[in-house]
Amino acid sequence: MPRQNAGSLSSGSKSRAPKHQNSFAFKHNPNSKKTARILSLPINNVCAKCKDKLEWRKKYRKYKPLTQPKTCVDCKQKTVKAAYHVVCTKCSSKRGEREGHKVCEICLSDRGDVGKE
Repeated sequence: MPRQNAGSLSSGSKSRAPKHQNSFAFKHNPNSKKTARILSLPINNVCAKCKDKLEWRKKYRKYKPLTQPKTCVDCKQKTVKAAYHVVCTKCSSKRGEREGHKVCEICLSDRGDVGKE
C-alpha cells in the first residue's frame, strides 16, 4: 500500500467539525450608497459572456470598482477607467476597425455581440 504525504488530503480522510460556525448568514445593506453607485454603473463594450459575469458580480456584491485608472495593454497608458477591463475604449475601437468588428474590452474576443447595455 503506497504511503500518503502528511499534507495531502484524500477522499477517505476523516473530516472535522469547523473551528468556527457562522451564527447568521450574510445580509447586504440595501440602502448603501456605494452599492447603489455600483449597480448604476453601465456595462459597455463587452461581449455577452463578460456582461453576464459582470452582472453576476454586481448582483452578489462581488463587483469592486476601480479607484484609479488601470494601464491599457495596447497603448500602455493609464486610460482604463472601468473595472475588469484590460484595454481602453480608444484602443478597443482601433483594434475593432483593423479586424472589421467590435472587440470585447475584457476578454478581447472579436464576437459580434459586443455592444452597450
